[in-house]
Amino acid sequence: MNVLLMLTLILSLLASGNSFYGQTSSCPCPTRTSVIGHSLSSSSLSAAITTRRNLIIGGASALSFKVVTGAVVYKALTTKPYKTYDELKDSDSYASLESSADTEALNLAASMGPVRQLVLPPLSKDATRIVVVRHGRTYMNRLKICRGTRIDDEIDPLGKFQAQRTGLALSGISFDAAYESTLLRSQQTLQIISPATSKSKSNTATNLLNEVDYGELEGLQNVKPICSAPFGEHFGGETVPNLNKRADDALALMLKGNEGKTVLAVSHGAFITTLLRRIAKEEGGDSEADNFLFLKNCSINVIDVDSKTGKATIKLVNSYDHLST
Repeated sequence: MNVLLMLTLILSLLASGNSFYGQTSSCPCPTRTSVIGHSLSSSSLSAAITTRRNLIIGGASALSFKVVTGAVVYKALTTKPYKTYDELKDSDSYASLESSADTEALNLAASMGPVRQLVLPPLSKDATRIVVVRHGRTYMNRLKICRGTRIDDEIDPLGKFQAQRTGLALSGISFDAAYESTLLRSQQTLQIISPATSKSKSNTATNLLNEVDYGELEGLQNVKPICSAPFGEHFGGETVPNLNKRADDALALMLKGNEGKTVLAVSHGAFITTLLRRIAKEEGGDSEADNFLFLKNCSINVIDVDSKTGKATIKLVNSYDHLST
């Protein structure tokens, strides 16, 4: 859909005073206009656009704002193909998705050479090293469906292949502990990685490492520009302050009792990005933090934290050499 057409539509809907997206308690308009199975309150949409505008003003161009605004309208015109992962598994599409992912994995395996072990600099005795991996590709990743915490899907055959290669890349590192989120895609990835690495003493599942809750945005397809915390919080999802606090708490959890040790964590794209951005802002300001926008499935990130000062340093970001042909 043309961006200008999207903008025209959004302006006309806002001007009409009708509510055209999702349930919201603060909406002053009792009238709702259904748009292909969705409703969206103009107050929620306005707040989301304002949030995004405040984030990019002075940085990204006006065109970026128009594109994102247009994407919001596009979202309102998009149906949710699957509300849960079980719905996808029960659909006619599932077998085809699994078969094609199997083929992808086999083709990649044939085209890739042996995995090189990741070599990291020695760890200071007063530091903790945290190796953070994003989970393998899932069925809904492939379908470009927005899901965070509410939709708990599984990794597909290609995701399993990615996890196997990641385990081999990390096989030269001795981990003292391992952490995972409470979501299946994280736990399945760690389960595959673990046998190839030096076995940790314990695996800890914590919701601190969970993906962002995107609220009513979850289940929507092809809405990448707005499947993010700044938008999600306006639709019943997690707020940015809560996400930031959760990242800080997760870091504190992984540091506790692990001085001088190396730990492994398997988490999620948006959450890992948040964690890296917070550390990068301390290191080099917002310009450095902006480098962490899109993390690939099973990419490897390394953070060293000085146990005495608490200063965190990013050693590696979005490394996926083990997955490159």
